[in-house]
Amino acid sequence: MTNDALVTIARNRPNMIRFRLCIIEPQTPDYSTLERLDASFGAIVQHCKELRKLSLSGLLTDRVFEYIGVHAKKLEILSLAFAGDSDLGLHYVLSGCESLRKLEIRDCPFGDEALLANAAKLETMRSLWMSNCSVSFEACKLLAQKLPELNVEVIDERGHPDTSPESCPVEKLYIYRTVSRRRFDTPGFVWIVAEDASSTPYSNGCSTRYGGVEAHDLGTCPSDISLGARAGASTSGYDNSWNRSSRVNLSN
Repeated sequence: MTNDALVTIARNRPNMIRFRLCIIEPQTPDYSTLERLDASFGAIVQHCKELRKLSLSGLLTDRVFEYIGVHAKKLEILSLAFAGDSDLGLHYVLSGCESLRKLEIRDCPFGDEALLANAAKLETMRSLWMSNCSVSFEACKLLAQKLPELNVEVIDERGHPDTSPESCPVEKLYIYRTVSRRRFDTPGFVWIVAEDASSTPYSNGCSTRYGGVEAHDLGTCPSDISLGARAGASTSGYDNSWNRSSRVNLSN
C-alpha cells in the first residue's frame, strides 16, 4: 500500500462510511517511498466526513491520531494495531472523537496517562479493549474508582495482577458498559477490578475478592471476544485477517 493510493481513495470516495486496511507485517511503511502512512490516513479522515468505522495498522505515528481527533467527528468504531509513538496518540483520539463508542487497541504504546486524563470520555462509550499495551494495574484500579458505573476487567493468564508490581503493564484491559453490572461467568484468568480497593476477602459461592479485584472461576468469556496469550490473539472487532492478509475494505 502507498500513500498516493490511499489519498486517491480518499478523494474519490468522500461518502465512505467504513474503511479497513489490514497489513501483514507490523510497522509497514509506504512500500514505494518507505515513508510513514500518516499523511494518507490523515487524508482519509479529512475527505471522508461521514466515516463511522475505521480500522488501521502500519507505520503510523501520533500525528495520524491527531488527524483522527481533529477530523473524525462522526467516527463511532476505531480499531488500531501496531501504531503510534506515545500516550499522546491515545489522548488525541479520546479527547477529539466526539461520537466514539467502541475503541479496540492492540500492540500500541498507549498507557496510563491518556486513559486517566480522559476517564470521563469512557463513560460515554460502549467499550474499550486494550491488548499488549502499556496500561498498569495501578491505573486499572484508579479507573475502577473513577468509573463505578462501568465494568473494569483485567485479563492476564500470567496470574493475579497483585503478584507483580502495580506499575507493570497488564496483558489486556476491557472496560465496558452493561445494565447487569458485574458478571459471574468469567474464567479464572479474568480479574474484575472493583471500585472498592479493600483487601478484605469474601466469597459469594462463585467469586473471591482481594486487593480490589474479584476473581471468578466459573463460566466462559463474552461471546464477542476471543482471549489468548499470543500477541495476535483476536478481539472483538478484530479477526485473524490482521495477520493472514493485506486487504482494503471500503463501504459507502
